[in-house]
Amino acid sequence: MRLSSRSAGWDQHSELRAWHRDIEEAVRTSGTTWTILRPCSFFQNFIHYQAETVRNMSAIILPQGDGLISYIDAADIGAAAAESLRSPAAHHGHTYVLTGGRAYGAKGVAAEIGRVIGKPVTYIGIEEDQARDMMLQAGTPPWLTEAGMAVFAHARAGGEAAVDPALTTIIGRPATTLSEFVERNREAWV
Repeated sequence: MRLSSRSAGWDQHSELRAWHRDIEEAVRTSGTTWTILRPCSFFQNFIHYQAETVRNMSAIILPQGDGLISYIDAADIGAAAAESLRSPAAHHGHTYVLTGGRAYGAKGVAAEIGRVIGKPVTYIGIEEDQARDMMLQAGTPPWLTEAGMAVFAHARAGGEAAVDPALTTIIGRPATTLSEFVERNREAWV
């Protein structure tokens, strides 16, 4: 089983996605049983990259514009991976795109976090150049910065909104919703 990225299917420019595709090809030609999981952006990004900003500024700051992303809970990815490993014959030879059950804009994510923590949280949309500078100043490697910028540009163009049913089919239940995720992780933003 290989954990890859949905963007490996469309991002032909970033180093990160080229690495994903190279590894996927090695897995496919390995002669062993294989399944490839290509998840979308994680809900957990709003903890790892935005929690401090929510706590200190009551804001989420991203270059997402009005673009929608079908964020997924990493726990759901883990459930899909476990099921793929438990039933390798059923999933052999498949490449699954894993998304949440609906797409969200950054404004909606901010509003939901604010609702759960009991204070308004706003979305501050910034330009790509500003986001790139912030990421590089924070020590993010250039190859990872560019990969992130590609996802946000794709979202602004409408390319990250698609919802794929594969996750629900694999795990036998609906994907975790934004509300469920935020309720479960409330303490991360307070």
